[in-house]
Amino acid sequence: MDSPTREVPKKKLILVLGAFIAFIALLVVITKMSDSGVSSSGAAQVEQQENNVYKLGETAELGTFAVSIDHTTYKTEGSSNYLELDASVKNIGNKAQMVSSNMFVLIDSMDKNYQADIGKSDISKLTVNPGITQKGKVVFEIPKDVSGFFVAVRPDSLDLGGTDYAYFDARSDRK
Repeated sequence: MDSPTREVPKKKLILVLGAFIAFIALLVVITKMSDSGVSSSGAAQVEQQENNVYKLGETAELGTFAVSIDHTTYKTEGSSNYLELDASVKNIGNKAQMVSSNMFVLIDSMDKNYQADIGKSDISKLTVNPGITQKGKVVFEIPKDVSGFFVAVRPDSLDLGGTDYAYFDARSDRK
C-alpha cells in the first residue's frame, strides 16, 4: 500500500513566497535609507556644489516647495546646546503637502549629521495647502564644541536614495 503524500496547497505556497519577497524588499529599503542622503555628502563636498548651496535668506526651490532659512540662533538650556533655524517652507505645488522638521538635516565641519529635535521644532504641519507658507523653528541638539554647519533640506521627510538636496550655508562663529 502506498503511503499518502501531502501536497502543499498553492495558496499557502504563494503566501509564503509573497512574505519572503516582502521581507527582502524591506531589507533593501532599510539598506537604502542607511546608505543614502547626506551621509555621502560631507561639508567639503557641499562647498563644491556652487549651484546647490544657498546663503541664509535666499530661497531654494525643491520639488513642490520653496524653502528659505532666514536666521540661526545658538542656545544653551542647562547642559544642552541647540542650533535653532528660522525657516519658511512654501507649497508651490498643486495639492496639499506635509511639512516636517525631518526635511532638515544638519551637517557639521566634521561631516557628522544631526536630525532635528521634533519635540522642540514647531515647523511640522500635516497639511500645507498650495500657495501657503509654513514658518517655524527647526531645532537641533548639538555638541558644545561643534561649528561650521550646513543645513541640508530635502523635499520630503524620507530619503530612500536618489533624493535631491538643497544646502544652506549656516557657518558662523558662536557669540
